[in-house]
Amino acid sequence: MEQSEVECLQSVGQAYSLFQIRPASSIRGDFNRDGHGDWASLMDRKAPPAKAAIGVCLSGEPRPLLIPSEHGLTGIAMKAKGSRHNDLIKDMSGVFERDAISVNDGSGNRWSYILRAGTFARIADRD
Repeated sequence: MEQSEVECLQSVGQAYSLFQIRPASSIRGDFNRDGHGDWASLMDRKAPPAKAAIGVCLSGEPRPLLIPSEHGLTGIAMKAKGSRHNDLIKDMSGVFERDAISVNDGSGNRWSYILRAGTFARIADRD
């Protein structure tokens, strides 16, 4: 079942109350490749230590997911299925087999997250 952005934000806020959803930071994509829209939003920890996370609502999943980050996150975008990526850590390039979540951290690094086998895999990416 596909959720609206408002339903997703409420669900994420209730499930992960240590975090606060950052205003105007939601993106929509088909992250689980089931043909329905999914949502991802940046979140900030309410109390120290300052940490960020990504809250994700996948269609058909009753509970939202949390992707924690050790860094501050400054932006979020959707990378469409078929987009190329260059993994700087593994020194490999490829094509996203489904929509991916792309974020910038406070140091200017870009990370992409793609759902693989029920877990979001992190890719150190460059455009």
